[in-house]
Amino acid sequence: MKVEFTASAKLDLQDLRRYVRQFKPPGTWQIVKEQLRKQVSHLSQFPDAGAIPDELTGYSAGYRQVMNNQERLIYRVTGDTLYVHVICAQVQDLQEDLLKRLTRP
Repeated sequence: MKVEFTASAKLDLQDLRRYVRQFKPPGTWQIVKEQLRKQVSHLSQFPDAGAIPDELTGYSAGYRQVMNNQERLIYRVTGDTLYVHVICAQVQDLQEDLLKRLTRP
């Protein structure tokens, strides 16, 4: 299955990288990046592996999520493509994060 990162997910990744490099021990970004890479690779083979996010229950768009130690990845499958929409910290308020996206310049 083909994997595409939306523009907002690419910005999330940049924000995450900047945060980890600034506030976490050296080398942490490489670990986080590898965990995300493995997660995306697994999803490309098993796209139904994720759960429906509680905050998005009731939406018919088919969004799913997977979590690792600290990050949350929200995605949707359309045809033969898996679209990654959100990469955020597990502790982040998803509603607040989505609102931030709507108001992002």
